[in-house]
Amino acid sequence: MALVEVDDLLGHGPMQSAMRAEVLAFYASARDRYDFECGRRLAGAVERAGLALLQEGTVEDDELSFHGQAPEDVLTAWRLRLDRMPGLRAFWGDRVSDFEGALLGSMASAEHRSTTRVIMVVGRRPAG
Repeated sequence: MALVEVDDLLGHGPMQSAMRAEVLAFYASARDRYDFECGRRLAGAVERAGLALLQEGTVEDDELSFHGQAPEDVLTAWRLRLDRMPGLRAFWGDRVSDFEGALLGSMASAEHRSTTRVIMVVGRRPAG
């Protein structure tokens, strides 16, 4: 079985440290609905399910996990993604535009760096 999950979806910078702290607070507030740091836990989940872990790694992704300036189609995809995140909008409230501007601004920058990872694990039932 192959599983793929994103880890640290909003991990894009440069971003002010106070805003990064708010991103982590958002992750914590959303955990009962979605785990934005689930990718780092996939391998352990596979093993706890009694499967043999055959492979764990990262998958390159030009939209979710990239460095450098994002092309316009990637920025458009991110705008649409953010529009589909009501929990994010509720968390930031009237400051959501500030957050979205900072996130998209970082992605549009030549200095952009991402800590987001797309994690893939492969597991199988033990023989027998």
